[in-house]
Amino acid sequence: MIIIYGTSGCGFCRMAIDKCKKYNLGYEYRDIGYSKWYKEFKKLGVSLNALPQVIIPGMSPGNYNSLNHYIECLLSTMQQYEEGN
Repeated sequence: MIIIYGTSGCGFCRMAIDKCKKYNLGYEYRDIGYSKWYKEFKKLGVSLNALPQVIIPGMSPGNYNSLNHYIECLLSTMQQYEEGN
């Protein structure tokens, strides 16, 4: 499952959520405006200016662009598989 750390006023955070919904990817959104998620976010050691932070299993924390790259790779893999069958 993908974890998205963000804030309610962050446009890229909203775009990351929408992208996960569009491609039916399991995700959990964690608003760092709440102390529980903020404390967890701080343990990542990234800047508050780097939102959203996207955690994809097996990968280093990344941003919205990292999510896009991950989705592009998934789509490419699916296309190759479909062409092979």
